[in-house]
Amino acid sequence: MTPPPAAWPPTCWTLNGPTACGRSPSEPPASLEACSVAACCDTPVPAPASNCILTTPHTERFLAIRLSPRVLFNGLLFAFFLLGGFGNVFAADQILEDYVRWGYPGWFHYVSGVLEMSTAALLLFVRTRIAGVLVGTAMMVAAAGTVLLHGEFLHAIAPVAVLILLLVNGWLAMRP
Repeated sequence: MTPPPAAWPPTCWTLNGPTACGRSPSEPPASLEACSVAACCDTPVPAPASNCILTTPHTERFLAIRLSPRVLFNGLLFAFFLLGGFGNVFAADQILEDYVRWGYPGWFHYVSGVLEMSTAALLLFVRTRIAGVLVGTAMMVAAAGTVLLHGEFLHAIAPVAVLILLLVNGWLAMRP
């Protein structure tokens, strides 16, 4: 078996655990093709090539999923605002009737939808997360206020719950 090139032997994960291709951690990877699966995935009981995954310290950062409270809150809010934004931009007749009943102009669902999708986009990035929390908070205060002013108290539960999640998300975003 030919050893892999010295410029980039990655870590190889097989069914039997990790094996190293002889690279020191300080050496940067040259390219993904530099070490073949056959050359890297060499274990006492060779695993089929389809069961081998080549990784480097650089790619391992992207492959690792950390489900911290920050990620969970932010992901939940991102999904809520993205879906809510699309639901308002492409509103069903019932939603359009609700906006009219609440006294908003016929085009206002577009404004609401774009603001919700903007909130989702702002929540995606750490640098803009606080801005996303602020825009989302304004949206949920307006939504809760609208339905409460019209006596739809049960309808206010969702915006108030999302408002609480936004405040927790903002608090988590400001923590180191």
